[in-house]
Amino acid sequence: MKPSITKLQWLILNATADDWEAVSSILGDIQKIDPTVSKERMTESIRDLFSQGLVERMPLDGQDPADLTDMNLIWFSMTASGREMWDSEEKLFFPET
Repeated sequence: MKPSITKLQWLILNATADDWEAVSSILGDIQKIDPTVSKERMTESIRDLFSQGLVERMPLDGQDPADLTDMNLIWFSMTASGREMWDSEEKLFFPET
């Protein structure tokens, strides 16, 4: 069975599984597993997850919830749909778990 998301996207969801996370924190978690992942590649994957409704940005007063202009200032969490995807795809990336 082919995954619906990439391994990098799964790792992003995994990093946001328990709480809101800043981009720097997500990147740190991912680079522990794959040090070759760049910040640019990761933020592109976050944007993709956001557009699919699998992650959301922390709501802040006066900010457009769809604005991802300055990724360094935004915190993310997985949505309910993201959690379903995270749960269903884990065995495809980590069959031993």
